Amino acid sequence: MIRASIPPKSTLAAAGILLSLLAVAGCSSPAPQASESSTASSTAASTQSASSSSSASNSSTGTATASGTPSSKTQSTVGALVADFPKTLLPLLPGASIKLSAVDKSNSPATVSLVGTTKSTSKAIVDFYTKSFKAQGFTLLAGGDIGSVVSKDFVRKDGKESINLSISSDAGTNTFTLGASVETASLK
Repeated sequence: MIRASIPPKSTLAAAGILLSLLAVAGCSSPAPQASESSTASSTAASTQSASSSSSASNSSTGTATASGTPSSKTQSTVGALVADFPKTLLPLLPGASIKLSAVDKSNSPATVSLVGTTKSTSKAIVDFYTKSFKAQGFTLLAGGDIGSVVSKDFVRKDGKESINLSISSDAGTNTFTLGASVETASLK
């Protein structure tokens, strides 16, 4: 009998989110407007996260863009924040553990991602990030959850900058993923 080793869900989620953010970074379609629903983009990101079987390395620079060409300006790290991570833009939920972080300043808009785990409730996670993002001028869009995945989208600057928060639960642990597409000047 052959037994396959299956990576933990959090590793799959982290790898899937990173891949989806990098694919989005290479796309040229505009960010959603405050009046638009972003269910389709959230569904695509969630589907990619759930179906990914990649695993992340401890630290890397360079990754594939939409054209398949490596970008030497992308930084990602497993288990820590990359150097120059914009902690004001995407603050870490108190008590959470970092699974993955990434920053890509090679395109405009720049992309940033953070994957973490916590024992905090989904409501507590949503409340923390909603308060933080609203304080930075982001607006919460209507729409939301996709099946059992909590998904919230925030925009500012007429939709030119956006952040997605998604949360999945497994055995009492919540894995949250933040993906931001913002002007380079907003990386603080």
